[in-house]
Amino acid sequence: MLAAVRFPALAVAILAMTGCAATGGDVPASRRSTAASPSIASVTPAPVPTATPTATATPSADKDSYQAGICLDTAKTIREVTCDRPHNFEVMLSKRLEQRRRPSVRSMSRTCWSALKTYLSSTDTAASRLEATHYGPWKGKDGKWRFSCLAAERGRNDKEVRRTGSLAGALAGGLGAFQLCLEGEPLDEGPLRVVPCSRPHRSEAIPGVMAVDDFPPGRKGLMKVGLRAGLHCEKPGAAYLGGTRRGAESRGVAPTREAWLDGFTDAVCFVVSKTPVKGVMKSTGRP
Repeated sequence: MLAAVRFPALAVAILAMTGCAATGGDVPASRRSTAASPSIASVTPAPVPTATPTATATPSADKDSYQAGICLDTAKTIREVTCDRPHNFEVMLSKRLEQRRRPSVRSMSRTCWSALKTYLSSTDTAASRLEATHYGPWKGKDGKWRFSCLAAERGRNDKEVRRTGSLAGALAGGLGAFQLCLEGEPLDEGPLRVVPCSRPHRSEAIPGVMAVDDFPPGRKGLMKVGLRAGLHCEKPGAAYLGGTRRGAESRGVAPTREAWLDGFTDAVCFVVSKTPVKGVMKSTGRP
């Protein structure tokens, strides 16, 4: 049912880079971290809140698939619309499975996060407000399991944005208007408080997403991936800022192993300002 469609409950490890050393920020008590703090870094897991659409309908058995490129308006019920009309979700991919077993949420999630990069024409999708989720599964009239991969834009309070226009190839020219900016820091208490980058904010996700190809199990795996993310983000951060900027630093934000297994396999680079700014901190124009 579509009520189960939601932005993924991601967990992240964050590493703040200041020159060659790294220190973690204060962690809200609700994050319940038991992380030890090694000499070079504090890597802290933290859940990201989720958003859930309001529609609760389920496709009928004679609904074989939703065509890629069409959009879904879920304001009251599930309604297929052309993407120039107001909608919440855009269909990126529909799958018909030969297996008899119901597909797992994890397998659908992995398929959809991979499809997002292809649909948006970018490997930097994780630095944008555009996210993947799935619709289904359901059985068609032939008895085969089906599900659809959907794209949506994350808005304030983690709610999906009701928008117009297609997202196909939306990031081919860079993050542009879809760049992820946050009022606070990625580990702040409560919702992420996503805002347009023209509004006051402190954190900007930037180009230079790092693919996490392997994730060793256990706490050491989280530490290893977090350290790699922090070190990786120094160069994109410096390039983005045009060198150094007083009161700003780069951060590496990596998925936990659970999020990685769910298909969110990228570490995201942020630049974070100590005080709110308007407009992007990029040295020349938008990314």
